[in-house]
Amino acid sequence: MHERCVKSGGAAGRGDTNPRSPINVLRLEFTERINEWWPLRLIHMPGAPRVGGGKDHVEDIQQLLPSSYTPEERTKYKLEALAATEQRFREAQAHEALGDLRIAIKRWAFGLKLKKGNKSGRGQKANTRMQTQLWALQADVVKHAEKYRSTRKALRSLGMPKEDKKFRPLEPEDLWGSHMDDGWENESMLDVTMGEGKRHVSWIWLTERVSTAASTDASWAKEADRVLWFRARARRDRWLEEVEILEAEIARSEKYFQFYAEAWRRQVGANPDTQLGHGRNAYCHKMEHVYKYLVAANAAARDQSYV
Repeated sequence: MHERCVKSGGAAGRGDTNPRSPINVLRLEFTERINEWWPLRLIHMPGAPRVGGGKDHVEDIQQLLPSSYTPEERTKYKLEALAATEQRFREAQAHEALGDLRIAIKRWAFGLKLKKGNKSGRGQKANTRMQTQLWALQADVVKHAEKYRSTRKALRSLGMPKEDKKFRPLEPEDLWGSHMDDGWENESMLDVTMGEGKRHVSWIWLTERVSTAASTDASWAKEADRVLWFRARARRDRWLEEVEILEAEIARSEKYFQFYAEAWRRQVGANPDTQLGHGRNAYCHKMEHVYKYLVAANAAARDQSYV
């Protein structure tokens, strides 16, 4: 985490000589952790080559872990056992990053709803304050997304298949898609708009959840999940009811068309002996054909899936 923070601000802080600046404080903390790490690295990775780095900028130091090497190099340096250990830690780190990401997205969506509903106050001052908070919440989402992506990259280097269903690639639509548009703070939990029946939930909300320590954020996220689940269930029930209504209407329409097809067939005269009689029979056959066509169209619609 310190490495990502230092690197993200490294370009802007290369010439910063103030020891109390945020970037230099991070550099100092990172340096202390690196100094603690090097002796342990020599113990656990004695066969790996030693690497150096810049003295002025600690973020330039290469702190190579087993995931930093190719499979051939891990075999050469006898790092297979350590790589398996790192993979277990990386999987736990990926779960943690996804959990933090879900909470961050919920907080951002909640703040966006407050801003859109003018619940944060009116006026330029309140709007600017809320926009600043939204930028901070958005930056938090991006931070956890980058943490997950870097962890997944390490897992891929350690041998995780590209098609792994548990840790999938994180796309932009997974972060800012329509899956959080509901807003669990709305008083009306059953408002449904056009197109919501084709909504697709991102995989990050369907993946395995791991137990985490109790915290305010975790409790808040659990409550948000509970409300969203009840809303989704209510929406599902309404859609199922709508499907039943449509299927009943199709069945009634089919019987209606069958009735009139038969009624027009019965109007056909047996032996018409005048031109008017032939014209009357032709019209009856035409209307019978029209209603039979509607019967077939209803049968085709009935066989379609609405769920």
